[in-house]
Amino acid sequence: MKNNEKMEIVSEGVNSVSGVLSSFNPLFATLPMIIFAVKRVFGLIQPEDIIKRIKIIEKKLERDKISIEDFKEKVNNLCEHDRYVFSNNLNNIIIDCIPETVDIYISILIDMIMNDKEKDKREELCDIIKQLNVNDLNALKMINKYKDNGVRDCYNERVNELRKLDNQSLLFYNNETIFWEDFSNTFHLNVSNLEIPILFRETSEKTEDFSFLIKSFIKLEKLGVLIIRWCTTVMSSTALNIDSIETSMFGDMLLRYV
Repeated sequence: MKNNEKMEIVSEGVNSVSGVLSSFNPLFATLPMIIFAVKRVFGLIQPEDIIKRIKIIEKKLERDKISIEDFKEKVNNLCEHDRYVFSNNLNNIIIDCIPETVDIYISILIDMIMNDKEKDKREELCDIIKQLNVNDLNALKMINKYKDNGVRDCYNERVNELRKLDNQSLLFYNNETIFWEDFSNTFHLNVSNLEIPILFRETSEKTEDFSFLIKSFIKLEKLGVLIIRWCTTVMSSTALNIDSIETSMFGDMLLRYV
């Protein structure tokens, strides 16, 4: 390839990147981290997809009444660690994040940049949200819905029994405890904790959504979002026998964004 042909290709690439940047607010387009992010992913996905994702960030700042000048100042003054965190998460948002979680991811990232309080926790949330799929997000939405208006019959019965016995197990339960029986009744799953291992192995259309839900619960526990207590019964010690769940510190924070 001749030198003039190489120069022409480089020139076309520079012009293409400039074309993407020109689609943003001028103040936003001159933010070094944004320029770097666009150059980093350019050629890996369509320019219109890059523009769409970064435009969502602009709109989110506008909705939250955060000026681009203030956001730019915060980003420019990040320490070395936080610059890498912002850059890597911005890259994930543009190129890897599924559409269903992009708004949540952006909200967490903006809050992490703009609010020094609980910054470390929001960094953890970014690490969590990038690993979630649609089924995980739906599971979190169900938990949120349950917390708003879920059946509490099993919870009330269990707590009353323990109070009568003055049982120390009462220390493990609080108003945030969600018993599987109550959760199942709230969403008409009609599945007892002892039936979960059996249904989890089935491949029928009837149990497919349920199997995805349980898989998401297990995944969310591994990510530190949920705390799951299991039933231990004779001849059955599988981790699929869910007795109750609670949201962790990170889970509580994440649910505020869902």
